[in-house]
Amino acid sequence: MRGGQNETGMKIFLINPYCLEERITDYDVRVVPIGLYYIGALLREHGHECTILNWFDIQSRPHEIREAMLQHRPDIIGLSILHANRWGGIDIARTAKELLPDTRIVFGGPGATFLWRHLMDNFPEIDFIIKGEGEQTFLELVECLQNEKSPDHVSGLVLRRNGRVVCNPAREFMQDIDSLPNPARYFSFQHVVSSRGCPYNCTFCGSPTFWKRRVRFHSPEYFVDQLELLHSRGI
Repeated sequence: MRGGQNETGMKIFLINPYCLEERITDYDVRVVPIGLYYIGALLREHGHECTILNWFDIQSRPHEIREAMLQHRPDIIGLSILHANRWGGIDIARTAKELLPDTRIVFGGPGATFLWRHLMDNFPEIDFIIKGEGEQTFLELVECLQNEKSPDHVSGLVLRRNGRVVCNPAREFMQDIDSLPNPARYFSFQHVVSSRGCPYNCTFCGSPTFWKRRVRFHSPEYFVDQLELLHSRGI
């Protein structure tokens, strides 16, 4: 049984990493991507211990990264990667591997989806990349690692096999996003979203490639329940 693992599941960090350079305004990076809360809720519902860390500004306090790693000793670290914060993610991954060599590092998000080949070819501290929608892929990967099984078959996953980078077939979008556990049951946050995806084709945006110009909606019941849960905690 590895460091942070217990009988009920794995110990997992989900991190919003910092950008390489200080931004003129940080409104677009200081908020944890909502997808991390959905992934975290799914992991918790399946018995895993999941902590979400908003490290968008931790570069001025690097000792806190080391302290958190050594105190909690996560089995798996997932990092949400845009393009601007990818070096922060790499720095955190290197620190984690230095302190906890057996901890598995997973990159996901738009930056990792678009740059998967570059990241895997050049940064050995990254063990896996999740392409596209991340909840089911992350859960299947965690369950493979927990049971010491190969994740070779996991759709949407990029991994190394015999020293070679392998990109598994893409995962289809889930049809019913209400099937995901409501993240407000497990986490507190101040930004909500009632749908996933975007129908437009803006040339400056990664959404058309990432979400394929498709939109899926939560039901009113799911979304109102989320609002009520958050409001009941004073949000």
